[in-house]
Amino acid sequence: KIEYEYMKLGKPSFGAIVATGAHSADPHHNTSMKKIEQGVLLIDTGLQINEMCSDITWTFWVGKHPTEEFIHAYHALYESKQVANKYFTDGTPNNMPAKKCREYLSEEGYDHEKLFFHGLGHSLGFEAHDVGGRISWKMPDKYKLKENMVYTNEPGLYWLGKWGIRLEDDIIIGKNECEQVTSVSKEPIQI
Repeated sequence: KIEYEYMKLGKPSFGAIVATGAHSADPHHNTSMKKIEQGVLLIDTGLQINEMCSDITWTFWVGKHPTEEFIHAYHALYESKQVANKYFTDGTPNNMPAKKCREYLSEEGYDHEKLFFHGLGHSLGFEAHDVGGRISWKMPDKYKLKENMVYTNEPGLYWLGKWGIRLEDDIIIGKNECEQVTSVSKEPIQI
């Protein structure tokens, strides 16, 4: 249904990732026709209009009662995105948003080296993963963010074999602050 709606406006940026249960802990899960389970549902999708791509990921809870573990992880990820957003500014080393995001997750009690095993983001443009640097805490300080660059901000926490959460928005680097182009929900959405 999502991709059908995209076709009315443009076309999908890439094949959507729809992952439920343990598959939500795989950042690049191959979508299947598997029935959606109660619990975590992760949807990673994007729209391409006028040759420019978007890339967003929302994580939902299917069923009536999300676990406390899920709610805490969701809130921690949401806040870690807000922390990272403060560093998506012109002239900042491109590793800084990721470092600050991971510091916040550590303060919240999450082992970021074990549970968050991909970069914080990547450049967007004509491709969903466009040319340009990725945002990673392991990148050298010499790479700087520049005003008007477009990136994703997508922290994730993954418990392999159980479930995972990723919250991804698209942002534009600004002189003194970034412009958030998309906005995941601050609170977990139950469906």
